[in-house]
Amino acid sequence: MAARPPVPTLTKLTCVLLVYVKLTTQVTPPPCNPGDNLYAPVFINSEVQQTIPETLPIDASVATLSASDKDTLCNFGSLTYSITGDGSAASYFGIEKDTGIVSLKTSLTNTSIVDFTVRIEVQDGSSPPWSSTALLYLKITRNFERPVWSSARYATNIPETAPVLENILSVTATDRDAQPPNNEVTYELVGNAVQLYYFEIVSSTGDIRPRRPLTSDTNRRSQFDFVVIARDQGSPPLTAAINASVTISVFRNNNAPRFIQDPYSITVAQGLGSGTVISVRAVDDDPSTEFNQISYSIEGPANALTLFTIDGSGNIQPTNPAAINSASETNYKIYVRAEDNGIPKLYDIVLVELTINRNLNPPIFNPVTYEETILETRPFGDVALRVTASDADNLVCGCC
Repeated sequence: MAARPPVPTLTKLTCVLLVYVKLTTQVTPPPCNPGDNLYAPVFINSEVQQTIPETLPIDASVATLSASDKDTLCNFGSLTYSITGDGSAASYFGIEKDTGIVSLKTSLTNTSIVDFTVRIEVQDGSSPPWSSTALLYLKITRNFERPVWSSARYATNIPETAPVLENILSVTATDRDAQPPNNEVTYELVGNAVQLYYFEIVSSTGDIRPRRPLTSDTNRRSQFDFVVIARDQGSPPLTAAINASVTISVFRNNNAPRFIQDPYSITVAQGLGSGTVISVRAVDDDPSTEFNQISYSIEGPANALTLFTIDGSGNIQPTNPAAINSASETNYKIYVRAEDNGIPKLYDIVLVELTINRNLNPPIFNPVTYEETILETRPFGDVALRVTASDADNLVCGCC
């Protein structure tokens, strides 16, 4: 029979549980007595100035206004911040009540306000609370863009008769800023004293115009050169990076009309009708229609003004043919004036000599054949024969 294995010896195990107990003594705070609130909160800076761009994003921090309170009892030293004014400041800015951090809550591009006064109040934890006020002055930078010219050069041609204060040229610059007055552009004309004597610019529109008659320029200048400054109305204002140049060329009435013939003369038969008796013509060497359009008139003398007229083409016509035909006068002098359309008008005068031929018909013998027989002893000087003739011009001629 096999031997039984040995019985193992049992070992006694002991577990120990350690328990830590912390004994504390709870002290009941004394009751808060309003009389223990000894100090009011005080801002570190009661007035703060800050400049921010109008493009500041919403929720961005603007400034931090911190206050302190020396009270240590109860919650008298706990502080709460709020915005109380001024104006529309509370609509655009907010404040974290626990930290005093002021941030933007509404886009500044929706308003043209340049200056905000943000009134901030801090209160302690007493009841009623003690408080203090600080002011945050915010200036909004809005003018970022300079005016930009639509063109760097401007030019125009005008007659010397251009009306005073009538626009002859407009210059234009634009500004990409979002709000007025930062995107409102004004213009300034720069030149020497003579140029500015004759021309001006409307600062709000850029319209350039004569301020005095150019015909009064005794030097008869044909060209005026300027520069124009474009400036926005921001604060501070910004000007265009370059100045625009302006050239105004003035064409003048340099040539008077001249008749192509001088003088004119014509002989016409008695018995004038109402048609043209003679035509005169003048030319003007000015190249522009502003100054080369010609009109005609009769200057004199008195009988010519009464008996004749002239049309726009230079055709002279009798106003009363019957009076001319029945008159005994055979020679008429007519002075004709040709003037252009300049200011002042330039002109030329020509003489027209008109002869009325009133002796239209030759005498006619009646009869045309005569026959007579005389004695050879007829005394010397005695009438041998009488002939007669007649004239359709109502003039009677007799000869022996």
